[in-house]
Amino acid sequence: MDSRIGPMVKTRLTHGVDASAIKQIARAFHQNKIELKHDGSIVEAFRIIANSALDQVTANAPAVRALDPEAVHQMRIGLRRLRVAISVFSHLLKGKRTERIKRELKWLTSKLGTVRDLDVFLNSDTKLLRSQKLGARKFVSELAAQRATAFEKARDAVGSQRFHFLVLHTQKWIAAGDWTSRLHNNQGIKGFAADVLTSRTKKTIKDGSKLPELDSRRCHKLRIDIKKLRYSSDFFESLFTSHKSKQRLAIFKNCLKALQDRLGDLNDIFVQTKLAAEFGAKDVRTLSVSDRRRHANPKTETLLKGAAKAEQEFACARHFWT
Repeated sequence: MDSRIGPMVKTRLTHGVDASAIKQIARAFHQNKIELKHDGSIVEAFRIIANSALDQVTANAPAVRALDPEAVHQMRIGLRRLRVAISVFSHLLKGKRTERIKRELKWLTSKLGTVRDLDVFLNSDTKLLRSQKLGARKFVSELAAQRATAFEKARDAVGSQRFHFLVLHTQKWIAAGDWTSRLHNNQGIKGFAADVLTSRTKKTIKDGSKLPELDSRRCHKLRIDIKKLRYSSDFFESLFTSHKSKQRLAIFKNCLKALQDRLGDLNDIFVQTKLAAEFGAKDVRTLSVSDRRRHANPKTETLLKGAAKAEQEFACARHFWT
């Protein structure tokens, strides 16, 4: 069976089956390592990368319908990887059909986001909230009910005809979309990959150098850009296989992950405080965005310093593609 079709067939076979039965066979599916041909074309590279991401989306569908939080997380990663791939190869893919697929991918991502935010919050330390007498038991109970509702919406979305059409149309678009009939430049995939990685790295370093001045919105945007760079590195790392490249790759990815983790911790604090405000924590709701972050967790300043240090280390990391 074609590896691109397998997960979708699995999804269809389990559609309509009781969630408890699915859970016995379903599991979260992580991404496979991407292997690109050094002398391959840019078009071929996009197909390999896009199919890998779509596989991750479809293979997680049964476990999402079984209400597995890790599967929701992995499906979101697959969706992000596919959206980043479309962004990286955007010069190839312009067209109305591409825009429709992007909108559908964004729709599905939105159906999974609330589940993830609430799950992270409910698995976090609520000691500070309790100490502030915010009615923690009732508050946590309300959030748990909201998480259950969000899970149901995610399950319904993944079990819907819209999801199946999204998968089918995206597969066809990757294999034989109108973009494949256009003339493309003859740049080799290694040169293209090096240009992409250089450009995105420069942007990350430039924005990261302003980290102490960034508000929560811009910190979140920087974190998203870092994720895009990490995914791009994953896409292209198989093209750079010398001993020196592998050494540099390990350091580059470790530095990038450290920076993303620090910003992720800060983002978790902001999301948790935002949820607290939305669910009736009035003394939190009245604070400014920057004050909310400090009010929500005394570790914020430490995290900011840690993020700034991680950014400096990343800026000094050697490029594995040069």
